[in-house]
Amino acid sequence: MLDMIKNWLNATANTALGRFIPFLLILLVGMIVIRIVATILNKALTKSKLEKAAHSLIKSLVKTVLYVLLALTAASSLGVDVTGIVALASVITLAISLSLQN
Repeated sequence: MLDMIKNWLNATANTALGRFIPFLLILLVGMIVIRIVATILNKALTKSKLEKAAHSLIKSLVKTVLYVLLALTAASSLGVDVTGIVALASVITLAISLSLQN
């Protein structure tokens, strides 16, 4: 009986369902972590002497970066090759940073 359960688990791990469950867990845990980080960041920024516009910018940037990392991690858990996406994002970031220079 135990061998039958092990075989079923191995067969399920190789199917779409076997990849979808870790995907959902990564999304769930990631969303919780992002909310916790946003709360901590909000408290830290409230205590700082920065302007409100800077608070908004920093919070938006941190949330965007965290959501992008979560999306890449979740896509990777589904078996999507994210190296091309990361390379494209690097090139776009380089182009933007070079265009913003004086």
